Amino acid sequence: MIAEPTTLLTDYALAGVTAWLAGSLFRAGEGQRSRALWSLAFAALALAAALGGTWHGFAPAFAPIAVILVWKATVLCVGIASFGMLAGSAVSTTAGNARKTLVAIAGRSSPSIQAGWSATASTST
Repeated sequence: MIAEPTTLLTDYALAGVTAWLAGSLFRAGEGQRSRALWSLAFAALALAAALGGTWHGFAPAFAPIAVILVWKATVLCVGIASFGMLAGSAVSTTAGNARKTLVAIAGRSSPSIQAGWSATASTST
């Protein structure tokens, strides 16, 4: 039985759309770093949506460790997507030291770091 069918369906739809966006943008990248970073963001968001939909739909049927691992992977993917969006925007709109600083900030203090910590921290939900 599906626990949250509406959430599962909307998350899976989001996964499909963002996977398509990631692929389209990657193919049209023309070597631009900002497009590559946004492709990463959309791909990570697609994976996060697929994992999140699976968690919302089927978590009650999972083993307790699977529930934890799927959710932590979802959060980590959202963090990676956040990094890609922040860094991609910085690369496309700034140059020089400002760009370097903003990309460093995105890498060091964005939710991607928090998500990585969350994925390796406590195993309780």
